[in-house]
Amino acid sequence: MAVTFQDGREHTVDQVVLFLYPTGTGVAEKRQQVGVRRIRDGQTFALFRWEIPASLYSHFEVQLECGDGQTVSASHWNVVDRDSAF
Repeated sequence: MAVTFQDGREHTVDQVVLFLYPTGTGVAEKRQQVGVRRIRDGQTFALFRWEIPASLYSHFEVQLECGDGQTVSASHWNVVDRDSAF
């Protein structure tokens, strides 16, 4: 999995963290960290080796942690398993 971002002049990204929440819980205590990558200066991507579970049905969150303490998040709700058909 690749996560790309645009590094700004005011805020530099120090690390990228991936989280999963079991669907239907919405409870922070149930959040599981599934990956973390430190970012080198000037790098605008993070690569993760992640085997996506066949039965995945969760909320997925990508969090960018910046050098000044700021956190930027993006979430995808109800990610369905890779074998589902629409």
